[in-house]
Amino acid sequence: MALRPAWTQAGQQRRSTRWLRDYNRERPHEGLAMEVPAARFRKNRRRLPKHVPPWPYAADWERRWVRGNGEINWRGTRRYVGEAFVGDHVGLKPGRRGVWRVHFGPVLVGELHDDEQGGIRLARHRHQK
Repeated sequence: MALRPAWTQAGQQRRSTRWLRDYNRERPHEGLAMEVPAARFRKNRRRLPKHVPPWPYAADWERRWVRGNGEINWRGTRRYVGEAFVGDHVGLKPGRRGVWRVHFGPVLVGELHDDEQGGIRLARHRHQK
């Protein structure tokens, strides 16, 4: 049964914390052979790097910085490539005349057509069997 929200943010946080403690430490789970999740938890010992180096792109590719709204500056206009790439560079690989294949690192994300005004055309990937 769902409860009404608490009157204050602090009160709601206390409720949520109690629920989470019960869920992870008190209530057994069928999917865990009737153990509680806390019994299975192990802290990940891997460390993330403090700085991730930028993706390397080939010398004949164009590199563009993706702005906070997901756009790049391209030939005097702003073109949308995607908010997932904000704060990083994308690489534009020359394709057939007037078409640029947009990559984020090794991943093809779409195509940018010079004769269009909008964003990129999304890449169509073929699934291999």
